Amino acid sequence: MKFLSIDSPLMQFLSKAADLMLLSLLFVAFSLPILTIGPAATAMYSVFIKRSNGYEGSVIPVFWKGFRENLKNALVIEAIFIPFILVAAGLVYLVSEGVADRSFPLMIVCFTPAMLTVFALSYAFPLTAQFENTPGATVKNAYIMAVGSFPTALAVAGINLLPAILALISREYFFKSLPFFTFIGFSVMGWADEKLLRRVFRKFFPKEPDGEKTESTENE
Repeated sequence: MKFLSIDSPLMQFLSKAADLMLLSLLFVAFSLPILTIGPAATAMYSVFIKRSNGYEGSVIPVFWKGFRENLKNALVIEAIFIPFILVAAGLVYLVSEGVADRSFPLMIVCFTPAMLTVFALSYAFPLTAQFENTPGATVKNAYIMAVGSFPTALAVAGINLLPAILALISREYFFKSLPFFTFIGFSVMGWADEKLLRRVFRKFFPKEPDGEKTESTENE
């Protein structure tokens, strides 16, 4: 039957769905130490970058290669972001707990660093997957690109914060949704991120047909 042939739309869809499920499970498994979330995210983006350039093979070797080759840089990037996150969280805490005056100008001053940090984090690991660069330059570029492409940064950050937003709305629904995120949700989010960020990244580097990394146009 034609609809069961390997090239049929149905089989192509099932194959892509299976890859998304496998990729989501790989991301969760490699993120379990918590500290390796960054490298795991970078590895996932590596798969989507490769796929966007025509690769149709197994996701496992590409994921493992992306994790192994970017482990050190991704961990350093996480470390660089820690003080930014602490400062941003501290400013938000001061306002949200009423320690500081909740005037509109002060709220802007306090919440802007947090917003920019979330945006930059959304860019940092896709940049690591795509660009050959130092961790410091990658973080700098993440902030620059996030500011320079605000609508895309807002959309990508919104996608990445979906689990956290759901947890804030209802812990019950969050825990009920965990199986979905574990088995396919995280990879769908990564796929959507890569589609959105590809348009931004194309302004900074030529498209590589084989999906290999390119040298960044922004350096320290």
